[in-house]
Amino acid sequence: MLIALLGTKVLMAQHWFPENEAEDAFMYFHEGEPLQMIDTGLTIQEQINLTLTGKDEFGQYHLGNLGSPTQFLLFDYHKTTRLQWGMNPYPVGRRPVEDVGYYNVKAPLVSTRYLQGYNRGQSFDVNAKLNVHERLNYNIRFQRLNSIGLYERQMAEFNNFTIGFNYRSPDNRIRLLGHFDSFSRRNQENGGLSNPDDLRNNVQPNRELVNIRLNNHNSATKQRRFYISGHYDIGYYKRAKGEIDVNDTLVIASDTALDMSSDLATAVPDSVTRATDTLTTDELENDEADSSRTFVPLFTLGSNIEYNRYSYVYTAQGNLDFFENSYFDFNNTFDSTRFETFEQRLYIGTPGKKSVRWFAGTGYELGNYGGENFNIPLANVFVFGKGKIDWKGLDVRGNGQFNVAGTQLGNFLLEGQAGYANESLEVTGLIDLSAIDPGVFYRRFISNHFVWDNPDFSAVNHQYVGGRIRVGKWLEGQAGYHLFQNYTTLNQQAIPEQFGGVTQLFQAVAHTTFEWGKALGWKNDISYQITDDALGPIRVPQLHLRSIVYTNFTVYYNRLNLMPGIEAHYFSSYYAPNWMPATGMFHLQNNELIGNFPYINFFVNVELKRALIFIKLENITEDLLPREYFIAPGYPLPDFVLRLGIKWDFYN
Repeated sequence: MLIALLGTKVLMAQHWFPENEAEDAFMYFHEGEPLQMIDTGLTIQEQINLTLTGKDEFGQYHLGNLGSPTQFLLFDYHKTTRLQWGMNPYPVGRRPVEDVGYYNVKAPLVSTRYLQGYNRGQSFDVNAKLNVHERLNYNIRFQRLNSIGLYERQMAEFNNFTIGFNYRSPDNRIRLLGHFDSFSRRNQENGGLSNPDDLRNNVQPNRELVNIRLNNHNSATKQRRFYISGHYDIGYYKRAKGEIDVNDTLVIASDTALDMSSDLATAVPDSVTRATDTLTTDELENDEADSSRTFVPLFTLGSNIEYNRYSYVYTAQGNLDFFENSYFDFNNTFDSTRFETFEQRLYIGTPGKKSVRWFAGTGYELGNYGGENFNIPLANVFVFGKGKIDWKGLDVRGNGQFNVAGTQLGNFLLEGQAGYANESLEVTGLIDLSAIDPGVFYRRFISNHFVWDNPDFSAVNHQYVGGRIRVGKWLEGQAGYHLFQNYTTLNQQAIPEQFGGVTQLFQAVAHTTFEWGKALGWKNDISYQITDDALGPIRVPQLHLRSIVYTNFTVYYNRLNLMPGIEAHYFSSYYAPNWMPATGMFHLQNNELIGNFPYINFFVNVELKRALIFIKLENITEDLLPREYFIAPGYPLPDFVLRLGIKWDFYN
């Protein structure tokens, strides 16, 4: 249902999720949130979400151009016992299932976004949601990027098409949803600046003439995904007056009384209250037609099916001396690697709005990973479960999966949290335990420039203990301690290495927002991270800060809403991972410290009826401060540049 709130510019669209569907018009069991909020007004969050993903990308920086690989300054351990490729430096690619929305709208809703890229570049994003029936919804999303970049051979482009649907039966006992997602990306690879001092000293103001390390090198990925999920609720019907309950599994073909001592009686729930000893077939048929009857679900049976295909291609003509080795061809490179998986899950659980909920099930996955010179079949069988207790502010949740057979036998993941929450305060404790094999990419890889085979790599053991706090609307934070054994990453030679000892990380992230009416607002995002070894396998800056100061006022007879502000970024110096284009991965380096510079933007956001217009001046201190704004060795952030953005939602 799509609801336009009188006097506001906030829309609420019902939003469905597999296994975690909506219970009524205002609640669903998905991380405790009531509705998918579609805010069409001008807020500071709209400024923050002005990214390719449409999400807050605090701690994420592209290598100088939209759609380029992304350097992650915040450590985020991707925990999954599923077959996995490895790290993903392109957050807009391989969009996870949970990022595909399922909606139920009363009127068509079309969301559009435009982002200006760098040097004749732009991104378009259109997301249309339409109910062809009150119980059947389709949503279609198309996103395209083409950004040339400020430096030579920095072009990035991608196309992302998603079509999804969700259906519910008239009595809400059957739910089906699914989607098809297609993503393709192509990037020019320049290897970074040949001499970074050319930028520091501003030797060549025309950035397209600055010398780069690679020419005629390109990378590309393609991803396809099919996903479908469905469940069926089992329960009984109940009249509104509470006079009679009839179990939906019973078929009564005569006028005789139901013998409560018979075997059939065991199918009747304990809560059934019998007001009469007889129920005829005619009464049953009339009762089913009675609109006052409601269905009470007891259990839900469901299944999810997901198919993924991912490929990475790297081509090069010349400049192969950039790489330490060339195994098959000394003049040209054409490397192609693919990764394919099929997964099915079966589960049983408790549906509806309940204070205690649980799901448990089993599943399997089949996969294939390889290239022109190798091929590895993959398979797993697993069991999984999750539960939730929500009672008078107490919130306890758990989630787990264990691989009982196959390629990753013995891999497991356990996650738990417990806390108390109300409107003004939330305090939650967190704990994670896992033993997960490194991605298949780390096991074996054969290409023109890199070859490795690591069949003896052990599972990465991970323990995490932490907590989360929320105070009103002005503070959110999380802190915790990570402990790893056998942490695996790409070393200084850009090949996998497993660190057999203990690796430790403490991480704290806080988000604060202070607003004094519309006159002044101040938003801060701060992270503090410290490892046991600055030259160890985990490389993150110790301090990272984003601070935004803004104001909000109206002009032109209160018809035009303006929000000007200043946005400052800073992170302390550290040995930032370097980019290796031939593998499409970041790797460790110990030669160059990156960071310890401010990067300041000025913006003016405009709200004009339903349209939001964003005007942004990036790196306004370029000529005032030393040009040290590198995000990886040889890869600078953009110079001073003007960028525009538009967001426009169309609805009735």
